[in-house]
Amino acid sequence: DLSVQEMISDCFDGDPAASYMLGLSYLYGKMGNTINVDTAYCFFSISASKGFGPALDKIRAKYAEENNPFLCLVYLNLTISYGHPEFTMSYHELREKGCKKLGKEIFRKIERIASKKSEMIDKNISEKKDYCDTQDITLEDMQYDLEYWNKSFSIGK
Repeated sequence: DLSVQEMISDCFDGDPAASYMLGLSYLYGKMGNTINVDTAYCFFSISASKGFGPALDKIRAKYAEENNPFLCLVYLNLTISYGHPEFTMSYHELREKGCKKLGKEIFRKIERIASKKSEMIDKNISEKKDYCDTQDITLEDMQYDLEYWNKSFSIGK
């Protein structure tokens, strides 16, 4: 069992599992930390930016809770790519239904965004970046709010 101080040290050295565990400690109020959801997702974002599958899935779940199914699908795609192939059939089923209802172009955009984020993740991994130098794959997510998807793809009109 690592102490909080050891986890923080490992996190700042670039260990995505330590970042994820710190996120969990803030999400659930463990290890002497009070619940702080924003801090938890900061740690999940750093871990996800290093390709840690469980952290990518936490980000996916966040967008599901925020009712942004499009970013949810971006992160589902990444979760599959970085260690959770058991979700592949679900993704393809959602994609097929979505293409019929919304058109293929929206899924092309989702997959382009996922591909761009994957390139950032791979760069973070290959360059063995520490916490401070890791490029955060979630920083641009706010531009992909529901208004963006509605305007770009005429959803609901």
